[in-house]
Amino acid sequence: DIVTAGGLCAALDVAGAPVVVEDCTADAGTLTTDVSPVQLSGGSATISATQGTAPTVPTNYEVAYVLTSGPTLIIEQLGATPSFDVTSAGDYTIHTLVAELDDPTDPNFLDTSVIVPGTTTGGDVLDIVTAGGLCAALDVAGAPVVVEDDLGVDENELVSSLKIYPNPVIDNLNLTNSKGVLIGSINFYDISGRIVKRIDVNNNDLYIRVNISELSSGIYLMILDSDRGQFKKKVIKK
Repeated sequence: DIVTAGGLCAALDVAGAPVVVEDCTADAGTLTTDVSPVQLSGGSATISATQGTAPTVPTNYEVAYVLTSGPTLIIEQLGATPSFDVTSAGDYTIHTLVAELDDPTDPNFLDTSVIVPGTTTGGDVLDIVTAGGLCAALDVAGAPVVVEDDLGVDENELVSSLKIYPNPVIDNLNLTNSKGVLIGSINFYDISGRIVKRIDVNNNDLYIRVNISELSSGIYLMILDSDRGQFKKKVIKK
């Protein structure tokens, strides 16, 4: 109207280029590691995680789980559940992926056929999502799991001999040593890796009581040194 009323020389492309902006509600939630470390047994091990915060899954979207290895998050496997069988020791992470994975005609379709196990990384997938402007979510932090090599004969005997209870514990942690393994020391580490309690044992008693009442509530790693190797256990202090 201004152009017309003023007899101005100007032009406006009224039809223009229409763009629809949608709100992406996809959220991968969080996962919690079930057990770590896990030992290979007979050359294989099953590692798993449990959903902590539930994912938000838009209509027609799917939930998949991704297993990555190493610090660069190399994708090893895709699965329908957060449980995977592995055959090599190493550092693994289980991730949740929320995306449109089934309908190639959907503008948000994420083509997982481009993923090459052992080569493609989690970062590569995020780049595909970003470059394509896709609505998708990947829990990058995921649930880390350490897989260790098969236990030797001595280590197997150590694991079968030592039992601790109760866990969670309030004050006194009880340890049974059914096979009389010679225990050197017991050390407790906080989540930052700092040693907070050390007990010199130097015996093979069948029963040991450890008082940890002075420790603050939290999660600790107990490492027991013995003549058969190390015994590691996560301890929850109430």
